Amino acid sequence: IILAIVAWMCSFCLLGKGKKITIGWESFPRTLDPRVATDADSQYLADLVHCSLFKFDHKGKLVADLVKTWKWLGNKKIKVNLRDDIKFANGGPVRAEHVKRTYMSLLNIKNAKLFPKAYGFTNLKSVTVKGSSIIFELKKPDAAFLYDNLSIGVLPPEHDFSKVLTLEKSFKGCGHFTFESSSPS
Repeated sequence: IILAIVAWMCSFCLLGKGKKITIGWESFPRTLDPRVATDADSQYLADLVHCSLFKFDHKGKLVADLVKTWKWLGNKKIKVNLRDDIKFANGGPVRAEHVKRTYMSLLNIKNAKLFPKAYGFTNLKSVTVKGSSIIFELKKPDAAFLYDNLSIGVLPPEHDFSKVLTLEKSFKGCGHFTFESSSPS
């Protein structure tokens, strides 16, 4: 397993733009949608294709991805300021509105049947955008909210947010890779 991880990391560094990698899965990923990815393979694939506010490093430590700075504003609000150098694969910038739209699709608990990760957002009261800043306001204090919920991949603005992103067609997000195709062979 360690050799596979090192090989993957080296291929990432050496590939360069426009090169392809093929990933063999022990079990086939179920989805490309970060709002639905609950199994390990789907989550791994989503992490490659999508950028998120935060990610976890190889030691399990929370690290900034889209976020330049962040801070708690009291015990029920988190303010994040986005980096301005992140782009979607189509060249468009990742904006605070895109982040908000992704999280708003999870805010309605009625979406929980379609998007299982919506259950983690029952304590989220609102998402407010001010320029390149986003304020997440909670209904009650929750120190784990940042770690548990702000690592979901951001979907591009052209995505239909009422639908689950599937593995049936190619997809370009704001992650380091684009998804071209899949086959269970």
